Amino acid sequence: MFLGTLTWAKLSNSDQKILDDPSYSKHFSSGDSILVNKYPWLNKTDNSEKWKDTCQQHWNLKTEKKFKKFIEQCPNDSEARIYLNNSEAADMAAKSSGNVLVKVGVSVPISRDNGQGVYDSLEILRGASFAQQEINKEGGIQIGDIRLFIQINIVDDGNRDSSIYDIIQAERIEARKAAKFLATKEDITGIIGHFSSDATEAASEIYRNYGLILISPTSTAVRATGNLWGFLPFKFK
Repeated sequence: MFLGTLTWAKLSNSDQKILDDPSYSKHFSSGDSILVNKYPWLNKTDNSEKWKDTCQQHWNLKTEKKFKKFIEQCPNDSEARIYLNNSEAADMAAKSSGNVLVKVGVSVPISRDNGQGVYDSLEILRGASFAQQEINKEGGIQIGDIRLFIQINIVDDGNRDSSIYDIIQAERIEARKAAKFLATKEDITGIIGHFSSDATEAASEIYRNYGLILISPTSTAVRATGNLWGFLPFKFK
């Protein structure tokens, strides 16, 4: 579970200057805005051609946030499925004072490499959406007298600064920006991400400082084992 008391640790002055980005909210959504706003969103290996024309024809349903109707036409769009799950989770949580909405952040590189990041991102979102749907459809997670329902909040950490020549360094900086944004949102209780080992490593110290649990589904570097980079006691692969 992603529950715990947040530790509000301060970052260094240099980190604060680099990471504080008041415009970063435009890269964040739980369903109020669309982050995957282009057509090359379907994974190349899951019969994407079968759905391509149908999804494009009904794309307005997604932009109008009619997620249930859109999913009926384009079932493989995992971003839209998460937003539909979020709406249903909020409805379930509102039915009883004993129901609680637990908010989890997912950091993925949607904007990376002129659209290539969409494929990687939607695979992570697909797994997250299936787990979210399964938990919520089964009545949430019972803990004592309360039931927990999962809301997923997506952040796009693929907006690399083109002025930085070193691609890995740019990726690490963007990951830390996304991590700082998620960590300072008081209602986020845990994180899924980031896509690469470099991004995950860069963000780990920030999550440690704020006492947040991190699950990395795609980080594979050998250095991610053992002492977990010496940073994060609550990271899982």
